[in-house]
Amino acid sequence: MSISFSCEEIIPEVTSNSRWCEGQVGLSVSQRSGFIPQWYDPSGNLVSSNWNFNTPSIAETTVYSVRLKHIESECLTAPVDVTATVQQVGEVAVDNVSRCDMGEVTFIGATAQDSDTFLWYDAAGDLKHEGAQFTTSVTAEETLFYVEGRNTAEGCIGPRKEVFAYVETPPGLPQTTDGAICGPGRVSLAAEGGSVYRWYSQQEGGESIAENNGTYLTDTLENSTQFWVSMVSNSDCEGNRASVMAYINDEFTDSITFIGNRRYGNGEVNIQVANPKNNTEYRWYDQGIGGEPVHIGDSYPTDIEIGDSLYVEAELNETCIGERVNVPLHIESDFDFSAYRLSCATAFYSKQVTDVDCFIKSFEWTFGDGAPTVFGPESIHVYGADGTYTVTLKVSYTCGTEDIYISEVTHDISVNSGGFTQDQFRSETRVFKSPQTNRVVNSQVMTYSDNWLLPFQQQNLRNKSAFENGSQGVFRTASNYYYEADRGRSANTNTAQDGLYTVDGFNWQLAEQELIPDWVVQQTVTGYTENSKPAEVRDALGIYSSELYNNNGQMLIAQALNSGRNEIAFSSFESEDYLQGNWQFGEDNYTRFAQIPVILGNGYAVIVNKRMEDISDIETVSGWSTSFNLFTPLAPSPANVWSFNFRFNNANILCMDQHPTNPNYTILVLDQLASRNVWLGSLHHLSFVGLDNVGVIDDNYAHSGNKSLKITDSQEFEQPALDLQQGKSYFLSAWASTKTGNTLREGTEIRVTFIDEEEEEVGETFLYASSSGIDGWVQVKGSFVFPEGASTMALTFYSGNQGDSWWDDIRLHPEEGEIQTYVYDAVTDKLVSTLDQENYGTFYFYDAEGNLRLVKKETFDGMKTIQEAEQYQVER
Repeated sequence: MSISFSCEEIIPEVTSNSRWCEGQVGLSVSQRSGFIPQWYDPSGNLVSSNWNFNTPSIAETTVYSVRLKHIESECLTAPVDVTATVQQVGEVAVDNVSRCDMGEVTFIGATAQDSDTFLWYDAAGDLKHEGAQFTTSVTAEETLFYVEGRNTAEGCIGPRKEVFAYVETPPGLPQTTDGAICGPGRVSLAAEGGSVYRWYSQQEGGESIAENNGTYLTDTLENSTQFWVSMVSNSDCEGNRASVMAYINDEFTDSITFIGNRRYGNGEVNIQVANPKNNTEYRWYDQGIGGEPVHIGDSYPTDIEIGDSLYVEAELNETCIGERVNVPLHIESDFDFSAYRLSCATAFYSKQVTDVDCFIKSFEWTFGDGAPTVFGPESIHVYGADGTYTVTLKVSYTCGTEDIYISEVTHDISVNSGGFTQDQFRSETRVFKSPQTNRVVNSQVMTYSDNWLLPFQQQNLRNKSAFENGSQGVFRTASNYYYEADRGRSANTNTAQDGLYTVDGFNWQLAEQELIPDWVVQQTVTGYTENSKPAEVRDALGIYSSELYNNNGQMLIAQALNSGRNEIAFSSFESEDYLQGNWQFGEDNYTRFAQIPVILGNGYAVIVNKRMEDISDIETVSGWSTSFNLFTPLAPSPANVWSFNFRFNNANILCMDQHPTNPNYTILVLDQLASRNVWLGSLHHLSFVGLDNVGVIDDNYAHSGNKSLKITDSQEFEQPALDLQQGKSYFLSAWASTKTGNTLREGTEIRVTFIDEEEEEVGETFLYASSSGIDGWVQVKGSFVFPEGASTMALTFYSGNQGDSWWDDIRLHPEEGEIQTYVYDAVTDKLVSTLDQENYGTFYFYDAEGNLRLVKKETFDGMKTIQEAEQYQVER
């Protein structure tokens, strides 16, 4: 049987649903007995027959439909729509961002529907930031980023959106044109290279003061002012600022100064504006008003003469024309020279030597006789014959610029042979004023000098310049002065006033010449060793004390009172040198200084306190001079020039003449100028003296130390290092041994021979054993008078009838003087002996550690032990 059923009136009861983001949505229809549900997708496909239906994963809202099917009749109800709603986070709304020049870019104002935060990614998809605002790292070019919205509560992310950071290259520096006006006002400045410009009053920061198309008119300015301008693009990208100057130029006045406007005599000059200003044109005129310029430029080469006039006006930036100013022209008297006849030679002196504003580069002398040109502000020349010669002085110099000017002067000079005459000498009286100081209790002065003759025995030191070896340029003590005057004393004692005196101001130049009364020389150092130890000192009474050193001037070997350093001698033969302590026993050269006392010098000529026949064989001299403007005994001084401690070496003696009024004086003419003025100083003749006769040194037998002089039969030694005074008495002593006990072999003695300048003997004396011996050594001693006419002496040692003799501790000193000598070990430098006034020794002995162990003393009664000590350490 069949059952009839109608579904038309039945409407399914459905429930729609929703979700966030992509996924399944659950839908349902109310159950009804006898029916089954039929679910269809939007395409009409049957997708489910369940009362509850989970959609497949969907990303957007989708409408499904459902119908009920009657099981028995299989009729279908009308379809009912069921909505599966999918809620999405919206796409982010944010603008692309542009910037000028490289740097960071910030995205702001991001929005998206249903989003509570934003995620930012770079082009590679790497997360860079979370938040509504994002600042990139430094960016130099267009860069792509992504952004998406996020609903944090639902965990839902919206679609990604592209955003761009655009970077625009800023404009470059504009080209600027400075502006200038004459005096205060508004200045027009210009820039080009772009289309829009911004003007500023500072280099960085601040607000722009104008924006225009490239021309800016400043406000009124009182002074030159700096501005800056930049170029701006259409997108408002601004470049760096360039400087531009607004000049407010001053009116030109006499402030223009010049160089090169000085010369000697008429001639060419190159006058220059000193420190010319930029953008300034200088016009030169030969008249003060009107006329056309004779030259335009910073400098003007022209010829000038005495009486010429020259003017300059300046125009700055074609805006300011200054006053026309006078150019001072300094035309000095042209160069000239003087000539003086000095016996065999003629001395020439330029009257101009130095100038404050000009630098003299060279002096060139030609003497008119074909001789080579000579250079220098002065010269001396020996003509081969009498006559008249044309002498020319050519001077090259600069005056404030690098341009070299030339001046020439010519004179005819008459040359007549003949020596000095009395007419070339005159007497003068000079008065010197000295400042005074009142109420003085005590006054002393010490002076120094940096010119010393040092007795270098090493050739490498002798060959060095004076500044290199220290004989010049090193200040050493020269003299000590004290002021001697009557002290004030009141009739009634006044402690506040009594005991004081007035002092004349000290002047070391005048004091050395004893021209200031009451300043008394207390002590003068007259010589130093090569190691700067005082070797000779003269006291206020003129009495000398001296010292001798060995080991190149380092170790003291003799001290003497009332004795000059070249009047004493001592040798114990411990040194490797044959020359020691002023004695010479071998071929080593001795540097001998023959002192030539200076009375007074003037220019190339000098009066010395030596008879002409005594120095006639000397061809060169060395020395130093100090110039004083005191008086002029020779020809008038060529120039009033101060010369301070001038040193000269190996000056040739061109000629010498006997002084016309004093036969004990000689006048020397030198080829080196000691001073252009009157001078005082020192001369010496340097010679090297050696012996052909070489002594034999015994290293194993000695009176003191370890060595002695060994003589076989006899041997003579000349002593050129000594400088003994004629008529003065001297004492010589030595220790001798013939290894024959405490007596000497008969004939063992010393012969002292006196020799004159002609190498002829002028006397002799013999010295003999004077006492009994001590430990095999006998003293040979005696005194002698150094005779008139003698210049040096020689020692001859005799060994007696046969065999050898040994000699040690040989010494010499003035008989009225005192001497003490010292002997050192050649290896350890320890003191091994001191020899007293009688040449008796005190001997010092040391243990292996160098400690003093034993002291012995020679006496008339033999050797005595003075001290003996043993030192040792005990280990515990």
